[in-house]
Amino acid sequence: MSQNDDWNPDLGLPDEPEPAGPRCPSRVNDDVQLEGEMGTRSPFYLDGQFKGELHSSDTLTVGSKGRALGTLEAVNVVISGNVKGDVVARKRLEIQGGGKFYGELQVQPEVLVLSENAEFAREEPGKTKKKPGKVVEMPSTPKQPKKSS
Repeated sequence: MSQNDDWNPDLGLPDEPEPAGPRCPSRVNDDVQLEGEMGTRSPFYLDGQFKGELHSSDTLTVGSKGRALGTLEAVNVVISGNVKGDVVARKRLEIQGGGKFYGELQVQPEVLVLSENAEFAREEPGKTKKKPGKVVEMPSTPKQPKKSS
């Protein structure tokens, strides 16, 4: 890919001739933990843990066992696992059932799919730090003796 445009960002990878036929996806299994900045031209499937920046000029899938913390950028992003951070999905963002995305959607994709039981919010529920409010104690009233008849 020698062209840099909105749909195929320059990932800083060396120019290579385009292979004939479909590309094989790269896969990170659930026993792998990665941290840093990574870019790929191929479809990418994450079932492990990733912290940092991950860029793909194809489809980026976070599998059901996948956990990503940081920035994800791809043409298409599919989330079945957990993502916390920023997402740039140029064409399509799909959050499948059981998938969770907490963070900022940096670019409005052409297609946004939220399946049943998917979670999509700016902050994870229950994890927001609320300032404690002023506690006011209510005065208690003394018990009235029972009236005898």
